[in-house]
Amino acid sequence: MSSVEAQQNAADTASKAGQALESILTVGDILSIEWAGKKYNTHFRGLKKPPNINKGLSTELKRITGSANSTGEFFILVDVPVSEGKGVLPEFNSTVAVRFLYDGIIYGFKTWFLRFHKKVSLIALEYPTSVEKRSLRSIERVKTVMCVDAEVGGKSPKFNGVILDFTPTGAKVGFDKDLGCKAGEIIALSSVLADGTEVKNIKAMVKNSKLNEGKYLFGVVFEVDSSGQADKIKKYYDLCRG
Repeated sequence: MSSVEAQQNAADTASKAGQALESILTVGDILSIEWAGKKYNTHFRGLKKPPNINKGLSTELKRITGSANSTGEFFILVDVPVSEGKGVLPEFNSTVAVRFLYDGIIYGFKTWFLRFHKKVSLIALEYPTSVEKRSLRSIERVKTVMCVDAEVGGKSPKFNGVILDFTPTGAKVGFDKDLGCKAGEIIALSSVLADGTEVKNIKAMVKNSKLNEGKYLFGVVFEVDSSGQADKIKKYYDLCRG
């Protein structure tokens, strides 16, 4: 294999991995990175994928990454992790393990430290050649499309959306508009299930949110209530599962 072919194969592999990461990572997401037996938390800040730079990058990050064809490198950018009030850096080309949680699944990959950008306090890690994942869910989710209304902070108007999947304890719901709530906030959901059962104002805690293809997606966990709304969802779940 020629050097040109090898470079192209590396680019193709990096492209596939980058597209996968881009679909599940949002700027600001928390990552756990590990090297030399120590773990640190950091935040995802962008990525460089062929043939163009991630559109979410700021002007300064675009200057750092430059043209997609300038160096032949494909990488992700993360904040310099901090330990005891000081930034810590791995040695050049040392192996780094990266893990993060999204939608009940742990994603992880091994990569290498490329360089440190002192001006913006970012480090560049080489694109992974593969990304592994492991589900944390012990209960299978039921895929569905059912209308749902969401009320945020007990205020009107309600947001109209759809339930995309659910379990007895939680759901993924999608909306055309941003609910304007953050992880940890409580919302109230109402829906008529496909079997005609009405679920009214069940409280749910927002666990995560993401903008995907113009839709605002929220992962929520139902609160145990005395009105029996959670029981209605469990009975319908059992019906779906047969």
